[in-house]
Formats: sequence, structure tokens, C-alpha cells
Amino acid sequence: MPITLVNSQQNIGSASSTTIASAAWANTAGNLLVAFVSGNGADTTHVVTDTAGNTWTEIGTHFFFDGDTIWAMLYAKNCVSAAGNVVTATFGSAQADRALILVQFAGADRALILVPTGGQTALPSTGSDNATSTAATANQNNSLYVGGIVHKDSPITVSTGSGFTQIESVAISSVRLAHVEFLIQGTAASRDATWTVSNNFPSPGYAARVAIFEPEKPWAEPALFGGQTIYRLPAQRWG
Repeated sequence: MPITLVNSQQNIGSASSTTIASAAWANTAGNLLVAFVSGNGADTTHVVTDTAGNTWTEIGTHFFFDGDTIWAMLYAKNCVSAAGNVVTATFGSAQADRALILVQFAGADRALILVPTGGQTALPSTGSDNATSTAATANQNNSLYVGGIVHKDSPITVSTGSGFTQIESVAISSVRLAHVEFLIQGTAASRDATWTVSNNFPSPGYAARVAIFEPEKPWAEPALFGGQTIYRLPAQRWG
């Protein structure tokens, strides 16, 4: 089953608060949920929960740059069915200019062994695909790459990198913007999430993250056990 984009949503908050929550979100059992979280404050503590009871896991280590900007990526695998799931990001202290971006995919491996990820903060010059997450390597054909970038300075235009499709573009504030994109990589390879910038970034540049998720396997690769070939059924969520 190929991985497909189901839906996405975003929410921003400018008044200082310790939380930011999504609108009610329809989730289909077994799907992959991805969240990007941003805040504007010195306290980098952040936790994501939802009313459906999914478990959210952070991908890599969150970024904190220019002394006030948080950028974190999390996921919930094999999600619970919910007609109106509400996702909340909670910070350790009140934050202004908060953002929560949510994306749902169907067809990702429900067992979900996360493969290597890439990410960095950097200061690129203008040019095609010059803003990059650094590379991550897929182990399986038709894997999903999800990338997100946050940057400062609104006069700069940032567009989706080569081969990627934009999911959300968010003006968190007049000087802080975020973009999320995805790509299905037909042949397993090493690549990064990229963006094209219209002007040179001022310091401190940007923070970017990419993660790879493998497609669900209808049958696992065969293995020998006691001289016989056996197969493992894919993970299922019942109820």
C-alpha cells in the first residue's frame, strides 16, 4: 500500500500562553500522525498530547536558535480512530508566537521503526535548494520524507525544494515563518529536505528537520525458522 497524504491543519497563537491546541481532527485507525511545534521563549520544554490517547514521540532533538525560537518534530504511529481528535502542545512556560502544524498520512508502516533523520540550523545564501535539513537515507523504496523549516525575517520568500510538495506554510508572526513539505522517494536513496530562498538569510538563518517513514508491508520478508519459511502479518490496531 503506497503512502498517501490524508489531511493537515495548522494553528498559531500570538498572545502569550503555555499551550496551543488544534481544531478537531478526523483520524483513521492505523494512520501516521506528524506534528511540528514552534514557540518563542527561553523555556524549550514541550510535550504533545491528544484527546484520542495516542503516544507522541519526538524525532531527534528539538532546535533552539537565536535565543528564542523552538522547532520540534514529533510523530504518533498506528493512531487511534477518532472523529474529533484535539492535539495540544504544552510548553514549560508561557510562550508568544506559538505554532502547531499537524499532518496525517495513510499507508505508513504501523510497526514504524524510524530510520535515520537529518536536521540542522544554518545560514544559507540565496539560491535553488540552498536551505537544507542535511541528508537522511531511506532503507526501502517508496519511503516518505517529511521536512519542516522555520526561519526569521518575513521579506524572505521560501519555496518548496525540488521534488517535494508543500503541505503547509505558516506565518507564525510578522518575522517568523514555517513550511512543511513531503516527498515519496521511489528508489531508496540518501537525500535531504530542501527549500529555495529568494534572498540571503540574515543571522541566525533557519532550523530544519527531515524524517523518513517506510511504507506498510503487506507481508514481511520471508524468514527461515526450523527449516520452514514463515511470514509475519503487518501490525494491526483493533477496536
